[in-house]
Amino acid sequence: MIESKCRGLLGFAIKAGKAAMGMGAVEGSVRRGKAFLVLLDGRASHNTSAYVQNLCDTFDTRCVIVPSDFLGNTAGRANLTVMAITDGGFAKALRQALKAE
Repeated sequence: MIESKCRGLLGFAIKAGKAAMGMGAVEGSVRRGKAFLVLLDGRASHNTSAYVQNLCDTFDTRCVIVPSDFLGNTAGRANLTVMAITDGGFAKALRQALKAE
């Protein structure tokens, strides 16, 4: 139930253009202060995880690790490991849904 709610919210954010997908887009969003929430796939490599978490710590952005393949399956991109939500409302709703999970 909760997972389907998270998938639905992510789908809406992607359709609304409020999600940055991929390392370059996420890094740019975080550095410009546009990212409210960064989602990191659980299967991301150690270097990728460390880099993204350090980036989020530096720019005071919340980073959440999600289950393996959750982002890729939701967005329809097989190897997607990082995504940023650039809308405060979607970010708040996703944080609440992930916390309930």
